Amino acid sequence: MFRNIGELFQYVNRCLVLKGIWKAMFPVIIVAIAVTLYVVGALPIQVFENPQTVTELKPQLKYSVISVCCPTSYEGVETDKVSLDIKDGYIHLEHTILYPCCAEFNVTLDEKSLSQGVIAIKEKNVGGLCRCLCQYVIDIQVGPLPKGKYFVQIWGVEFQDQEPSLRWAEELSIGSEKVCKDMCGDGVCQELVCMAVGCPCPETPATCPIDCKKG
Repeated sequence: MFRNIGELFQYVNRCLVLKGIWKAMFPVIIVAIAVTLYVVGALPIQVFENPQTVTELKPQLKYSVISVCCPTSYEGVETDKVSLDIKDGYIHLEHTILYPCCAEFNVTLDEKSLSQGVIAIKEKNVGGLCRCLCQYVIDIQVGPLPKGKYFVQIWGVEFQDQEPSLRWAEELSIGSEKVCKDMCGDGVCQELVCMAVGCPCPETPATCPIDCKKG
């Protein structure tokens, strides 16, 4: 009980002061609790080093397939080759493979790997398999892509219970580095090349054994 009205006013004043301190400290306390939970792993907070890249990384994939039946002799026929070109934030891939005829290709983009800067392209045969071989040219376009480094992969060919395998992979940059033209398979070992856009990629016996055969 209060002995007089003065003590009552002092009590009320102290309450108001404490209430003001609590209001001021409440956001700080909430942030401190959240940081503590994040450190111990109880609060799954995801932090991106480049938020703009993650939010803008929503490329679309377009593709077309051309098939040509191969003759009895397969000499000089491309069995598995990828050419790469980059223009205006778009990646253009041309995948040439030797595969059984009667196939029908479905090409998709793995969306789960996009947030990590990985462009994983999966090729799947949703058709059949005949007892002959055909040369397929799969033309793929992915984009638009924001500037940055990416790791591009081509997985194939998935068919029924046959899992796809990694057929090709390369790291590239959008908007900064120049891109060379893959000329491997043209019969000329490109040892000395120019450095402009569209120039041949340098070749060695390790990167292009077909053209750069050891004498």
